[in-house]
Amino acid sequence: MPEGTKQLYVVSADLEAVTNRWGKSEGIITPQPEYYELHHSVLADELAKATDCEIEIVSADDISKGMHQKLKGTHLPIISLDRAYITDDDNASHIEFTRAVTEDFSPILGYRGLGLSPRPGALDIASQIGALSAKSREPVCLVDDVLFSGAGLKAVAEMLEEVNRPVEKVIVGIGVGSGINLLRTLGVEIDCVKEYDEVYDEVCERDFILGAPLSGRTVLKDGGTWWSAPYLEPFGSTSWASIPEDKSEQFSKVCTDLSYRYWKEIERLNGFTIPGDKIPRPVRALQKAPSITKALQEILLETV
Repeated sequence: MPEGTKQLYVVSADLEAVTNRWGKSEGIITPQPEYYELHHSVLADELAKATDCEIEIVSADDISKGMHQKLKGTHLPIISLDRAYITDDDNASHIEFTRAVTEDFSPILGYRGLGLSPRPGALDIASQIGALSAKSREPVCLVDDVLFSGAGLKAVAEMLEEVNRPVEKVIVGIGVGSGINLLRTLGVEIDCVKEYDEVYDEVCERDFILGAPLSGRTVLKDGGTWWSAPYLEPFGSTSWASIPEDKSEQFSKVCTDLSYRYWKEIERLNGFTIPGDKIPRPVRALQKAPSITKALQEILLETV
């Protein structure tokens, strides 16, 4: 990178897409596109202040259209790790993984120590992989929204190989050089909608919004208890988004405010209050709150 050039921080702007899908399934009115334009502007400005990076917001529409166009070009059966862009309507099989952590936000090693755990309510990983097995070799196309380090996709590809479903091709929305190179060591064809040689980080927009559909990491406890940990403190960790420690407090405050405005707009559009245990990804500290917006507003007032 030339001297004086800022590093690139990429955000996939998926909040509108996952919110609309959740709203459709629950019969809830969701914000108009104009709402998200302001949201993106605030988030990009705060990320730039926190990281001193150039911020690139990649639209969900570009990613979705690009991924579906590439899927039309493959004859292979599709196995997807992504739920933001690829649904059951796409004639794809899904593997339900999550990034799981402990109560102190330490990674849970999970299945085979690979950092992979089943999403709440899903079968264990061995059973999910086993259900995809074939008697003879049947190559597949593996799909995900983001390819960053490549470690997760590589692990999945190796598990599928064991059950006679070798990964012949990988299609991703956003691919980063290090992850692409790792998968190519397996002899896999990689097809990206957007490709970057190097980035400071790549984060999904939904991860910055408390309780948003498919957001954050999952805190898992024995007995199946779980809650969500977004990428803001104290509910989760800003380190997951590579936010410097000395910028974490201010960045978390802005994300809390964005979360408040997001849920406030949804409440306004629908004319009812949303309790803390009814948001798609409940957060432990707010699960008993009669109103998610009032709870977030109180937190913001405490930080003034």
